[in-house]
Order: sequence, then structure tokens, then C-alpha cells
Amino acid sequence: FPVTIRVAVKGKEQGIEVFELLGEKGSGTGTRSYEEKAQMMRRGLDAYYGRRWEEALTRSEKVSETYHDDEAAKMMIARCQELIKTPPGPDWNGVTHMDRK
Repeated sequence: FPVTIRVAVKGKEQGIEVFELLGEKGSGTGTRSYEEKAQMMRRGLDAYYGRRWEEALTRSEKVSETYHDDEAAKMMIARCQELIKTPPGPDWNGVTHMDRK
């Protein structure tokens, strides 16, 4: 299960990790396995949490292309574009704060 993002719900400061269920180990479609997808996503998330948003964007776009418009990848693409456009301050911890429950 790759971590998709860290979120904090409305009224909370501490984030929790949200995971994406990919499928059973060893399964997958076509020539790509879920393990390969998880590895691709992990590299993108490492770049994201390392504040390397251009790299994270590129890696997320690759996941989206490879896995036919993957929803988690699309979410990361949008988030990276936002962070590239408006970088957060030095206290950024990677948590996305939700404004609604």
C-alpha cells in the first residue's frame, strides 16, 4: 500500500496517512504489476515530501500515463502544480489540511 497523502481533517493539526489499495501482491494488468506501480508512486511521494515538486510532478505524470489516468496520480499532479506555483513556507510538513469534514 503506498501512502497517497497525509491529511488533517477540519479542526485537527496532526495529519494521518491515507493509503491506496492497489490489489493483491503479484497481480496487475497488462505488463505492469501493482508492485511496480507502488514503487513508482513511492518515488514520487519521496520527491513530494522532500519538497522536490517538479520531480514529484514528473513522476506523478508518468504514473498517470502508465496506469491510464490514475486518480491518486491526478491528485498528486494537481497538488504539485499548486506547490510549484505557490511554494509553502519552511515549516511545511507535507500535511494537506482539509477545510471540510
